[in-house]
Amino acid sequence: MVYANDPATAANKAIDAALEAIDAANAATDAANLAAEAADAATVAAEESRVIEDFASALVKGINGGLRDKTTSSEDRAIATSYSERIQEFNSKATSYQLSSLNTKKKYDAISNRGGPWERAAASYLRAVTNLERARVSAEIAAKNSQLIFETLTKLAIEKESGRFVPKTPTPTPTPTPSKSATTSSATNSSEEEEYDGEEFDEPEISASVKLVAGKWRISITSNIEEDLIEIRAKKKGSKSYGFDVMTKSNGSVSFRTSRKLAGYTLQFYFLGEFVTSITVRA
Repeated sequence: MVYANDPATAANKAIDAALEAIDAANAATDAANLAAEAADAATVAAEESRVIEDFASALVKGINGGLRDKTTSSEDRAIATSYSERIQEFNSKATSYQLSSLNTKKKYDAISNRGGPWERAAASYLRAVTNLERARVSAEIAAKNSQLIFETLTKLAIEKESGRFVPKTPTPTPTPTPSKSATTSSATNSSEEEEYDGEEFDEPEISASVKLVAGKWRISITSNIEEDLIEIRAKKKGSKSYGFDVMTKSNGSVSFRTSRKLAGYTLQFYFLGEFVTSITVRA
């Protein structure tokens, strides 16, 4: 018979605990590296997306303002071709980021409920997933703007080749000075305004409750954010701050427990870096 206080049993438990601590530490290191790499990828993808978006906007304004009146159709097509290649490049990056995000999410799922020494690794894996998702979104936006540039310049080249292109900067001709009323009428009639109704989207909504259960705080969240990451920042004046990244289910809900002492803390909830709401944990 083996008793609970048997030295051999105690030694085996100590060894098991030590091995688990080593495994958790290795996972934490792997997760931290993934989170850092994902953060760099998100930064680069966001910058690339911004540059492409700025060029797309400048191109449309330039065409409307006559800045491409003197370019040849061959020049327009050359730029269009280069951006057709960038469409494939950004779509490929988006797919890569998505696959990395899914693989990292699997690593998080494997340890998310183990607690203790695994909490640090789980938090880092979720940060990596968050950054990879941001990189994916940026790459997809860059692909769409590259598509806009390609289509705009291709259309312009076709118009020039077919003789249907109308320059936006015609040669001015002298005209009599009109009266004040005529000037007002002419300015009003010559202005061209595009109709744009904007895009519909749902503002993120998050509600949460916090309850102390068996010595740990249980945080329950409901939202209209489906299968996506919500960032939580716990802050209290004079105390350390904590961060939690959680993945919602298909119905927008998620719950988890933490051993952090959250009494008196304010929990701030963010989605895609934007503040949504906050609650204060009562003792």
